[in-house]
Amino acid sequence: MFRTAFIIISVILLGGFLLGVTAVWLAHAGSHTLGPGGEYASGLIGLLGRLHPLSVHFPVALIFAAGLAEIFYMRRGNNAFGFAARFALLTAAACAVVSVLLGFAAAAGRASLTDSAIQIGFHGTMGLATAGLVSLTAALAVSASHKRDPFRVRLYRTALAVTMIVVGFAAHTGAMLVFGPNYFSIF
Repeated sequence: MFRTAFIIISVILLGGFLLGVTAVWLAHAGSHTLGPGGEYASGLIGLLGRLHPLSVHFPVALIFAAGLAEIFYMRRGNNAFGFAARFALLTAAACAVVSVLLGFAAAAGRASLTDSAIQIGFHGTMGLATAGLVSLTAALAVSASHKRDPFRVRLYRTALAVTMIVVGFAAHTGAMLVFGPNYFSIF
């Protein structure tokens, strides 16, 4: 119990520090407020919206790192991998909530929402689903580690796999917003 509380507090403090450093860096990088046509608006909402692309990569990477650590735990049985998976999921859950809030600021801070409004809505829904799923998966991971009930372990691992799939779709829709619908085409 104490270890989990310590991890959660450490993650919140680290996330706040990184977010603060990023905000200061963006504030001193100059004003990149763009005009109409879908770019970010000025002011605090615009600033927070510009932080969204910076904030999403860390929890996405942590979710996939948790999956990899869980695979190593299943193959080797080393408790360090199980702890790493839980730590990554708890950290990802805290960071995902921040990323979703910044994503809402990004959507609200747009100067206009022309033809990409449906894509933005779908991406926001996928982001909310990801934040909810990673939080649920983190809770299941902690529960499964305390009570090594086979059903809880299977439920946690299934939730982790589903979370990884959903975060992949959410990332894809975000990339379509930034790079266009054909960003991933080979031809």
